[in-house]
Amino acid sequence: MADAQKPAIAITMGDPCGIGPEVVAKALADPRVYASCRPLVVGSTYAMERAVELTGLSLRVNQPDDPAAAGLDPTVVDVVDIRNLNPEDITVGRISPECGRAAMEWATKAGELALAGTV
Repeated sequence: MADAQKPAIAITMGDPCGIGPEVVAKALADPRVYASCRPLVVGSTYAMERAVELTGLSLRVNQPDDPAAAGLDPTVVDVVDIRNLNPEDITVGRISPECGRAAMEWATKAGELALAGTV
């Protein structure tokens, strides 16, 4: 199957103060993911960059101009960032109302992408 014909899958990163971004980064480091789909993370680019750095993975984080064309390069984590969270609001391991709200908004955005047929 050609890369562009693989299904696009939206993955929300969850609460950036928790382990969600790290779990997503580790999952996307597995080449089997890109062999079967085109993953697109919905969340904070900053949180994903920190998760990649923390896990020591050889991945680059990117904000694609066109989400419909994302998820093609297994060395790149494409992130749709709706810019609803300030990096200074993220403290890993500490509960944050701002991060909880952002995580819910990312789930809504993923739903919108699905309803639009992007994912």
